[in-house]
Amino acid sequence: MYASEGAAPAKLEAIRALGAEVILSPADQLTVELTARAAAEASGRTYISPYNDRDVVAGQGGIALEILDALPEVDAVVVSVGGGGLLAGVGAVLRARRPDADVIAIWPKNAQSLLACIHAGEATEVEESPTLSDATAGAVEPGAITIDLAIKIDPITECVSEAEIAEAMRELAAREKLIVEGSAAVALAGVGKLRDRLRGKKVAVVLCGKNIGLDRFLDALQSTVNVSD
Repeated sequence: MYASEGAAPAKLEAIRALGAEVILSPADQLTVELTARAAAEASGRTYISPYNDRDVVAGQGGIALEILDALPEVDAVVVSVGGGGLLAGVGAVLRARRPDADVIAIWPKNAQSLLACIHAGEATEVEESPTLSDATAGAVEPGAITIDLAIKIDPITECVSEAEIAEAMRELAAREKLIVEGSAAVALAGVGKLRDRLRGKKVAVVLCGKNIGLDRFLDALQSTVNVSD
């Protein structure tokens, strides 16, 4: 597996614990993805993108099926967005099975690559800043299937600040006793931004990860006081 040197240590440790070899690179996330693809092609191995893969997208669509099983009358489903695999999978199922439900896509303000690609209609370069939502950061691979899929899904979109992400992490810990990473909190933070639109509706929020080190989590809770937008 290829990963950026800036990847969360807790995630790298979990991957290694499963027996995988991790090759770290100082490059940005998109360059790491392209390097991994080239290495796989050169060695005859299969490259699996975290988002630009139809099987990956289809698998993530299973989340929407589980939501519909538990709450058939759901009015809105809220997801965090990085490369768009989760949005594409969940959105495609909802458009087919529950077309009247809102598909709501939330980005960190500091990392809006796919949102810019949706607006441009193609992969485009976006300058990003560090974010608590490290799992959703990084540019989108040229030709990624998630761009067209996201355009067809036409979700409601919103962006949230670092302070709002940190506050959502704190709220989940205090009220639900859940420790989540920044990318999961992005979705809940988006609900806060859209509270007036969602009031009175049956809403499902996808919390898409808890792979965060304790020190980073505690720092995030402290940042609810001192993080500026």
